[in-house]
Amino acid sequence: MSRVWMLCLTLALVACSPSGRPVNPPWSQLTEQEQSVLAPLQPEWNRYNPRKKQEFLALVGHWASLTPAEQTNVQLHLYDWALMEMPDRQAARRSFDRIESLPPAARDAALAELAERERVREGREPAAGIETPDAPSAR
Repeated sequence: MSRVWMLCLTLALVACSPSGRPVNPPWSQLTEQEQSVLAPLQPEWNRYNPRKKQEFLALVGHWASLTPAEQTNVQLHLYDWALMEMPDRQAARRSFDRIESLPPAARDAALAELAERERVREGREPAAGIETPDAPSAR
């Protein structure tokens, strides 16, 4: 699954469910399950602003509905997020905002294209008819 697509999915899951938690809980006040799910973010947790903490905590509420493979991918992308420099995080946020602003059909197409580009980068064969920077279609 595409890193960008999974990051967008993660951000979408995080953004869609507000929590009744304290606004700015320190790491030590998170439940065992929250700490387990959000473990990749632990080193930076106490530096996040309250809104960002609430967004990540919302992910825990969706955790049980994810398959084990999706859970693994989300945690890998949380590690990626934690390691990103600020300019890369800002670019990811802009990409997410752009995709979220699209109508549903266009959003699905954009996510499919991102997933296809990731498959090409990982060395997997692209689907027919999809143009990517690494594998342009024949004209």
